This record gives sequence, C-alpha cells and structure tokens, in this order.
Amino acid sequence: MDPASIPDTVLIDAIKHQQPLIVDALLAYGADPNTLGCDSRPALWWAAHRADSQHRAMLHSLLAWGAEPKRLYANRDLMLRLVSDVGLLREALAHGMDVNLRDNEVGYTLLMWAVSANRRAAVEVLLQAGASIQAQDWGGHTALEWAAWEGHTALITRLQQAGATPGTDYARFVLMGAIRSHQLGRVRQILQQGVSARSQVGGMPALLWAVESGDVETVRCLLRYGASIYSTDSVGRTAMQLAREKSDGRIMKVLQVHSP
Repeated sequence: MDPASIPDTVLIDAIKHQQPLIVDALLAYGADPNTLGCDSRPALWWAAHRADSQHRAMLHSLLAWGAEPKRLYANRDLMLRLVSDVGLLREALAHGMDVNLRDNEVGYTLLMWAVSANRRAAVEVLLQAGASIQAQDWGGHTALEWAAWEGHTALITRLQQAGATPGTDYARFVLMGAIRSHQLGRVRQILQQGVSARSQVGGMPALLWAVESGDVETVRCLLRYGASIYSTDSVGRTAMQLAREKSDGRIMKVLQVHSP
C-alpha cells in the first residue's frame, strides 16, 4: 500500500472507533502519526482524550511511530487527562511534549491544571521536568494563585518551596480559596492580616462568593470586617439578590440585619 494513498481520516476514524490493531497496521503501512482530522485535531489528541486501555494502546503506538506531542490540540479535556495519568504525562514528556504546554481556551499551563485538580503526583513530575513556576495564564495569574484559589494548602507550600513567589493578586486568591473551601478560621485570619473584606476575584466580591458557597458564618464574618451589602458582581447582582436566587433564607436574614 502506498502511504500517500491512505486518507488522513482513516487513521482518525480507526482511533475514534477504538480499533488499536487497525491503528497499528495503518502506522506500519506508513500512515502519518501526526495527521489532522477535519476539525484540525491530531490523531494523538483523539488517542489521549480518553483513559481506557484501548486508547492508551493507540496513544503508545502513535508515539512509537513518531507522533509529536508538541502538536497536541490542548483543550481542557486533554490537559486534565494528562495531569490525571502520571504514566501518560511522563511518556508524553519523554517524547518531546512541552512541559509548559498551554490549553487553547484560557492559557493554563499543565502545572496550573495539575494544581487546580489537586494532582500532587503530576505537580511533582512537572516540577522535576522544569515547568515554569512563575508562568502566567492569559488572565495574568500563576499556578500559586490557582492553588490558593482552590484552597490546596499542601500545594501552596510545595510551590513556594520550589521558588514560587506571591504576586499582587495572591492575597485576594487566598481569601477566596478559604471562603470557597469553608475555612472560617482561615478567612478570619486573612482578614485580620489586613486583606480587605471587599476584595474581588473574577468580577465577584468576597461577600458574594460566601453567599454562593452557602456559608452563613463566613457571610457574618465578612460583614463584621467591612464587606458591603451593596457590592455587586459583574452582572450587577448584590449579595441579597444572589441569596434570593439560591433561596437561602438563613443568609437572607443575616443580610437583612445589615440593611439600613
């Protein structure tokens, strides 16, 4: 068979239909392991985006026949797949994948995805491979800030040990992470250290994040430290409006006490 006579879609179709033996045969006959489907996603993406044994076998074959991980179509699903499977992550890195690969949606690096998903083993692999600690996503935020946002204190410590330094947004991310993970004592400690109770992240004030989390005690704490019941999120909602949307009567009562 002339390799040039193998249509690009044949290899992709074999992967989509979970046919590893056909994939092996096509590659042996000369099919391009870096071929693109009609949606511009490479064969490697189709093999990597699922976690079953057949897809893993096809992924291994593609890499063995010269597929280049640097050409990966890096969307959210693929990035999460990579950081959730340390063996796959190591294999892709060994075959030349960029350790600072970014997704094509928000610009998160692999390290940011690993931190956000609390995948400590993947974080270690990426740090050992030389991942950039201070890389920023398209919003200007670092892996350390996303660790703070998710409330992953062990990863915060690990990143700082590796040399990560807090940026200007770090304190606000720490506050929001504590609110979102219902760490009232930590919220109080952060506010006592001088972080404003009126801080915002993602167009949403701390008070609204507490309402969103349904945490009445944190709502009380933020109000005590100066949060404004009139502050609004990016679509113009106040804390009371959000509490009404969520039908949270307990929080509504607390907010009413602080209303003039």
